[in-house]
Amino acid sequence: MAEDYNDLYNEARQNGSYGNFEAAAGNYERAADVAAREFGPEDERLLDSLSRLGYCRYRLGELVKAEQSYKEALTLIERFHNDAYPDRLASILWALAVLMSDAQRYSEAEQYYKRSMAVSETWAGPTDRFVADCLWGLSKCLTNSGRGLEAESAIKRAISIYESLPDDCRDYLATNHANLGALIFKRNDYEGALHHLVRAFALRADLNGANLAETKDDVHKYASVRFERYYDDATFALVEKIVFVCLKQHKYSLAEKYLHQSLSAAYRLFGYDDMQTLAILLESAACYNSQNKYLKTVAMLQKPLSILRQVPLERDFSPPALRVAVAFEMSLALIALKRKKEAKEHLNWLLQVHRDDRLSLDNIYAESNMRLGLILEEECQYKKARKHFEDALFSRQKIYGPEHKMVAEAMLNLARCFEYLRLHDEASRLSQKAGQMIRDLRNRA
Repeated sequence: MAEDYNDLYNEARQNGSYGNFEAAAGNYERAADVAAREFGPEDERLLDSLSRLGYCRYRLGELVKAEQSYKEALTLIERFHNDAYPDRLASILWALAVLMSDAQRYSEAEQYYKRSMAVSETWAGPTDRFVADCLWGLSKCLTNSGRGLEAESAIKRAISIYESLPDDCRDYLATNHANLGALIFKRNDYEGALHHLVRAFALRADLNGANLAETKDDVHKYASVRFERYYDDATFALVEKIVFVCLKQHKYSLAEKYLHQSLSAAYRLFGYDDMQTLAILLESAACYNSQNKYLKTVAMLQKPLSILRQVPLERDFSPPALRVAVAFEMSLALIALKRKKEAKEHLNWLLQVHRDDRLSLDNIYAESNMRLGLILEEECQYKKARKHFEDALFSRQKIYGPEHKMVAEAMLNLARCFEYLRLHDEASRLSQKAGQMIRDLRNRA
């Protein structure tokens, strides 16, 4: 019967090596039945089959069954093999911790990570690679349990271990530096967060061939050198965080450099109409507009928007909401530059897209209507302006509630338009209502 077990076990391993976890799970389950029946619970083959069965079930997303298999294996190893296979015991405890974490059972996962780490430290020492892996997993549990400072300590220790190992741990180091930067950011320590995020960026680019990991961290140097060809999805995500931290610190020029680099990579990898490219364009435009660099916004967005407006929405991969947001930033820059005819074209287009696709960008819809109404009012097109002012008022009431300074402002604009249309009673009523609202708001303040 041992031969039957070996046949099942070997077939299971072969299936698993090809990623056929469903077939492998069936083989391991049958192998475990044979081992339990023929060799007894103390035999290592039963333990091995059950632990591998747990892994296959985990890969299949069968978390309940995977937990059952792992716990059966854990019972066997603790009863019969506790001192013989500390590495396997640590591995099973770690697998259970990962499973619990995936199921958002963070308190239970934390205990399994700590048990696995204790076994590893006793068996292989406090600087073993597996200890670092446990600390990484533990930090996720602590983060999701709201214990940020403890999570930071766990990540720092994990980083220290990874850095001391002869193995290539750049991937793990990049992820842990990024996680640490995100945690430090939550404490409003923007400089500390930026250090770790940039370190993660350097490691990620180095993994892709940029040869940065051994150089001294320099946020300005990394932002200035052309690393576009070293970008991947993780690098784009990191740059987004770096830019956000830079903007929080009002380091606009540094944010611009990273955005420019990221945008060049996005153009090369995705083209003009991809969601990733549009997201970076939007962030770049907002960055320029916040510094009154409107000419840069226009120069950057002109070609992408001309392409996007020619591509039918149903044939495009980019969400309409992103297109609308980019067009809105363009219109803000054009209005500031007094190029209102062009701004009006973009505003009309984005409002039409908004209506056709029934988007829920209430703030952009409100502000676009308001700005288009003001342009039309300047052109003495009061009837058209009235419609946009009314839409802006309705949207602002939806966003801010019936009483807010932004609602009052919309009322006053509409009242002024009523005056131009010689609707004096409506203008007076609305103007008085807005004035009373402003007085009430001041009194409450």
